[in-house]
Amino acid sequence: MPKKLFVLLIILLFISSSAYAVDERFEDVIATVVVGSTFRLSIDEDSLDFGLIKPGKRIELYPERYYNRVTAISNNNTTWYLKMSLSEELRGEKGDIIPNDRLKWQVCSTDGDGIKVEGWQSFKDQPVLVYTSGLEDSRGKEVNIYLKYALKPPGGITAGHYHTAISYSMTESP
Repeated sequence: MPKKLFVLLIILLFISSSAYAVDERFEDVIATVVVGSTFRLSIDEDSLDFGLIKPGKRIELYPERYYNRVTAISNNNTTWYLKMSLSEELRGEKGDIIPNDRLKWQVCSTDGDGIKVEGWQSFKDQPVLVYTSGLEDSRGKEVNIYLKYALKPPGGITAGHYHTAISYSMTESP
C-alpha cells in the first residue's frame, strides 16, 4: 500500500504541476505616427493709424504699452526669424515721401525664449530682423512679440495722406 500511495502521490504532483505550467508567447506591434509641421504667423492689428500729425513732431502709438502683437508658432525644431519690411516709403497723394528712417519700431516684450532686437529701429530698404527664435520657441510653443511704432515726418513735408504697407515674415533663413 505504501508503494501505491507513493505512486498516487507522484501522479497527483505531476498532474498539479502541469496544471500550473504556463505557455507564453509574445508578439510585437509597431506603432507609428506622423506629426504635421506647424509654421504660422498672425498679427492682431491690421493697420497703423498715426492720425493727424504736425510736420517735424514725433508721435508714438500708445506710448504706455504695445500697439500690436505678432504671434508665431513653429514645431519644426529649427531656428526661425521674424522680419519686417515696408512695401515702399510712406508716399503721399502728390508723390511726396516720408523716408523709411522716419518710421520707427521697437519690440516692447516677448514671452518667447529667443533674442529680440533691442531699442528703437528704423525700417530699411530690405527686411529688418525683429526676433530670432530660441530653443523652446521652435518646439511648438506659441510666441507673442509685442511691438510699438513711432513716426516723425520731416519739418517741410507737404500736407496730405501718406501710406505704405508693412509686411511681417517668418522664415527659417536669416
